Amino acid sequence: MALRKVTVSIALFFVLLFGIFQWFFATAKRPISEHQEQSIITIASGTSVSGLAKQLNQAGLLDSPFVFSGVVRLSGTGGYIRAGDFRIDTRWNYEELLEHLTKDNEVQYSITIIEGMRVQDVVKQVQANPKIKRDFPDQDMESIRNLLKLTDFPEGAFLPDTY
Repeated sequence: MALRKVTVSIALFFVLLFGIFQWFFATAKRPISEHQEQSIITIASGTSVSGLAKQLNQAGLLDSPFVFSGVVRLSGTGGYIRAGDFRIDTRWNYEELLEHLTKDNEVQYSITIIEGMRVQDVVKQVQANPKIKRDFPDQDMESIRNLLKLTDFPEGAFLPDTY
């Protein structure tokens, strides 16, 4: 009688474990959320996987932080998630989301340089956009010339590439 209880308990444990794995992998193949279509999020440098899962969940972009964290841990790609701005599509499944966060799929921002603009105006335009990474804070023309490795004065160095 005791052997039968142990056998039934072990069988129920494995059936439960199998059910949990089935649920996990089925959820990982479904869309990450039913709420929104697309959104842009900013992942700060040093954000943990659980912190990112919580951030996505609070933004309404992820229904199950547990599944996301599990997929990341099982794939071993937690250390490859990049910092930056990312466009998230809630129709992706968890694996597609992870692929976009680990590849070079950051949102890119642009500025328009009009022919004839002075270098100081271009620098001001770059500095006025908070989403554009600035490698040179307020610097003089000599510093900008050295940074861009120009031998001549930088005026006229920014030209349209098509006419």
